Amino acid sequence: MIDRIVVTLSLSGGEVLRPEDFQNVYRVRYFGTGQWEGKIKGLPIELRVERDSLRVTANLPKLIQKQNVSPLNRHQIKMATELLSGYLETNLDRATVRSLEIGSTIIVKEFPARYFRLFGCHATLTRNSYVQAGKNTGVSYTSRYGFWAFKFYDKTAEVRSKRKPMPIPPLFQGENLLRLELKVKRKGIQTCTGGDIFLENLHDPDTYGKLKNFFYEKYQQIPKVGRDFYLDGGEGKRMTYKDLISLFCKSYGDLYPDEVADFLVTLRSRELLSKRDYRNFRKFINSDTVGRVRSTPDDLIREIDGRVSDWVQTG
Repeated sequence: MIDRIVVTLSLSGGEVLRPEDFQNVYRVRYFGTGQWEGKIKGLPIELRVERDSLRVTANLPKLIQKQNVSPLNRHQIKMATELLSGYLETNLDRATVRSLEIGSTIIVKEFPARYFRLFGCHATLTRNSYVQAGKNTGVSYTSRYGFWAFKFYDKTAEVRSKRKPMPIPPLFQGENLLRLELKVKRKGIQTCTGGDIFLENLHDPDTYGKLKNFFYEKYQQIPKVGRDFYLDGGEGKRMTYKDLISLFCKSYGDLYPDEVADFLVTLRSRELLSKRDYRNFRKFINSDTVGRVRSTPDDLIREIDGRVSDWVQTG
């Protein structure tokens, strides 16, 4: 579940760490007296030494299984953190977690690009689409203050784009792979767990459970589109002008979320739409129920919701 992490360890007064204090450090760059950064050759580990701290960036799944397609369970996370301390010959148990990524790769029925259009616009989240070689390769959402970001992307395309592609486990080979990734910064971690956490906390049941629930909570915040709309009230009941407008607006917003979002941003930037109306209309577009208008999720939404729920419950 835990993927890439960034941790910092406070150095005692006067302690100086040099590249030669670690094995196989290369691509060293100095940026001040006693301050440098570099990588560990052959391992997914980066180091940065400042005046009073050591910052370590590491990809835990790649550290123990050479790939991050299949997620780590709680016991594997413990193994990975112990290996990290062992490789650096430094006890990192009390290193503060500054950021982390919670990720899962799920097998889906259709090509991942078919699912990207299902994620609509949110009133307080910034939505971005990613295009590579003319193809939609992903979509992301960033919170208002940047404390967390959720990204969906085509994992197979991402692996193939690397100069040295990592191995794909047999279970995932030949499948359509949709990657879900939540990046959480320190403020987001504090909101999730009630305060700072240390490297040694990542595998304890309480912290692990909170992080997993935080992932699911943020996934559920992202509006799903591609719904089927209908009018409640039974057959034969006369449709009002307001019903018709609501039905057309919601259907169009569901089919063309990016176009609607760009149009609203343009109106807002030209001060042709108030901040309050801007938020209200985005809320209207994303809501499941407005007046007599009702909606049901399509098969692809039900599929991905089910896969994510299963992973959260069993991961």
